[in-house]
Amino acid sequence: MQKSFLSFLCIAVLVSAGAVFGQFDEQHRAGTYPEGPNPTKGFIEAGGMWYHPDRSGLGVFNKMEVRVSDIAWNGRGAVDIPFNINQRAHVTIVIYRVGSNETGITGPNGAWIRLAPQPMYVNRTPMQDVGRGNNVIRWDGLNWDGNPAGPGTYEFDIIALNDFDANVVGTAQSAAWGPHSVDTKVSPPETWSPFQETPSNVCYMGTVDTDYIANPTAFDLWTISAIGPDEERNMSGNQVDDLDSRIHWASRRRDNEALGLLGGIIKLQRNDAAKDLEAVTDFGDNGLAQNRGDSKFVVPVRNMIYTPANGGPNGLSAVEVYDKSSGERVKEIDMFEWFSVVREDSLGNPFLAPAGPNILDANQRGLVMSSHNTDHYVQTDFDGNVLWVNTTGDGIKDWISAEAAAALGITSHANGANAVTVGLRSHWSGSFSTATDQHNQIGYNFASFGRDGAGLFLHTFDPSYTPFGYSSEMKHLIFVDSGSAYDGMYPGSNHDITGEADGFRAGEGTGSLMYYPFGIFVGRLGAGVTAVEETGAAGTPESYTLSEAYPNPFNPETTIEFAVPSDVLVKLDVYNSVGQQVASLVNDELTAGSYKTTWDARDETGEQVSTGVYFYRMQAGDFTDTRTMTLLK
Repeated sequence: MQKSFLSFLCIAVLVSAGAVFGQFDEQHRAGTYPEGPNPTKGFIEAGGMWYHPDRSGLGVFNKMEVRVSDIAWNGRGAVDIPFNINQRAHVTIVIYRVGSNETGITGPNGAWIRLAPQPMYVNRTPMQDVGRGNNVIRWDGLNWDGNPAGPGTYEFDIIALNDFDANVVGTAQSAAWGPHSVDTKVSPPETWSPFQETPSNVCYMGTVDTDYIANPTAFDLWTISAIGPDEERNMSGNQVDDLDSRIHWASRRRDNEALGLLGGIIKLQRNDAAKDLEAVTDFGDNGLAQNRGDSKFVVPVRNMIYTPANGGPNGLSAVEVYDKSSGERVKEIDMFEWFSVVREDSLGNPFLAPAGPNILDANQRGLVMSSHNTDHYVQTDFDGNVLWVNTTGDGIKDWISAEAAAALGITSHANGANAVTVGLRSHWSGSFSTATDQHNQIGYNFASFGRDGAGLFLHTFDPSYTPFGYSSEMKHLIFVDSGSAYDGMYPGSNHDITGEADGFRAGEGTGSLMYYPFGIFVGRLGAGVTAVEETGAAGTPESYTLSEAYPNPFNPETTIEFAVPSDVLVKLDVYNSVGQQVASLVNDELTAGSYKTTWDARDETGEQVSTGVYFYRMQAGDFTDTRTMTLLK
């Protein structure tokens, strides 16, 4: 794969200029916002703080909910995509072709590299402001380069973000390295900052039910009893375990020779009485699993810990994987091919040096990573196999000058060049990943990537909607996708919510944390796709049922009815006589009720199937049932 990457790089640089792609949506262009909250939107100033008299600092948790149906479409011309949404939001719809086995370079200027078969990005609709209730967004039926998408089976992601009304929900952000975390496994949910570097071994814990505008000092100050002297510094991250809220994970970024400390992963356990995070000494070597590079991110997933290992005395460009219980290093995922740069030695000879990864997150598909020093954003599976790479050329987080951007026909970031990426987070679905900047002359913004690495858009939060104004910078944001009322996007601001310069501010200072309703909702459209609809039957079903298809035998189509007694993900698929899946009729989160759908005897590509016996199988929760139907021609 090494030489293939060099080919990709050459092509990405040499391809002639194409259409401008991935610029800010019109309502989010840089430089259009005032230097502070907009008084016309109701904010007033008191005591040096801006606030809105009609809402407190406490977040109003309004989980994003969108209902969407599958849509039949013959692949020709525009298609309307209707949906129902529970609140106003910015909405874009991203279309993918399913069943795609294509790999290699695609996208503007060859910016997207697909290294595994997966749904292929086709296009997205412009971001639109929509109101609560029923809405329709039209897709023109064209792919990203302006050609008709054509017949086939497609999936679409409705991406909805309500950033009209910002609410302060915690103080768990700071200028220290490493992302914050929001733990919804406890009640009320807790927010945790990374550890401070000056003074060391200090972090902030907040809760989402506290009004931090009215009570800016209402957070808890926690300490860490780790391995080594108190003045160890270099502590980074503070990630609550994905399975156990009493366990936290942090890293000592690198070896500290002056203090005789080794760098590595530290496992911590809560001591609520002392407000202290104490090292778990039976993890690793007396409480520390030594790493071999500079690491600021620690990502717990099930029974493993993942951390980037960049540079260090070993010259690594890798992700290291540790066992959560023992601290044993399980394996090392080599990423040098994608995270290396050309440098010169003392004699002027060029050589490849490691340049990341040093930013890491995970989703259900695997790991997402990037670097402060390269353009590459990479998704792998948990074994390290690369699924996609987003590189230079689409205008989404391209770390290039204005001149280089102009040569590619794209608009570069801010006043000419992209700022350094400091945060990378991925929605657990794997359908949406974001990269955040700092010192980028814009303030609040993130870049987004789709299912197969396609650059989707850059989005700037309008700071005139927040109490903190244009000067606030966002280092990190995270997604909560736990199925709870607190699901959404949580960006952090460097704005010191206490308004104090010293004292408990502890060097880097407390930072504000916001909550925005956010969600991704999936539908299908294309040939052979039929909508599922409620039958209007009275009452809530008492059990799961799958009825006989009617008519049966059938030609040209048949109807299948089913019922679910509670909200659940329903899958209804058709198989041929040798067990091969022919069509997917339903793949939706449905509320309790009775439903029906039809099958027109077409497969996923829209082709008519042959005469014969077919099976249809329903899966919903723990319920599974299979029945037969016969097509006669």
